[in-house]
Amino acid sequence: MHINGHGLSIAVVWRDDVVVLFLHGNADHRSARLLTRTIHALAGQRITSMWVDLAGLEQLDAAGANALLQARERVRADGHDFVIRSPSREVAPPPRAHSPPDRQPHPQQPTTRPRGMHDQPRTARAQSRSRRRRADPRHARSRSR
Repeated sequence: MHINGHGLSIAVVWRDDVVVLFLHGNADHRSARLLTRTIHALAGQRITSMWVDLAGLEQLDAAGANALLQARERVRADGHDFVIRSPSREVAPPPRAHSPPDRQPHPQQPTTRPRGMHDQPRTARAQSRSRRRRADPRHARSRSR
């Protein structure tokens, strides 16, 4: 069975007591109602589970995703399994590696910064600070007791 409308094509295939929906096109705000009505009608049949295959989708917006989530709640409330499988690259692109973006230095900014006290390791800074404190009379301890 094929159901078409509003940029979405739904092919329905029965495998024993499992119904599989193959979605093609766009599951968006225009086709969300068609998707919801189709799933609700099929959920009332004698099934043990419903699979929704997203491999043919080119676009899935918030309304389409919401229609799938509501359908999942309805099918599960009837005691059936609900499986979403095979999202296409357009719907679920593979995660990108987190690498810092390539940044070019601003033309007026130098590409390297001058070396200063903060480039030294922390222990060297601490040693330098304690030497300055010992030399400063305000921080001198009275050694006589």
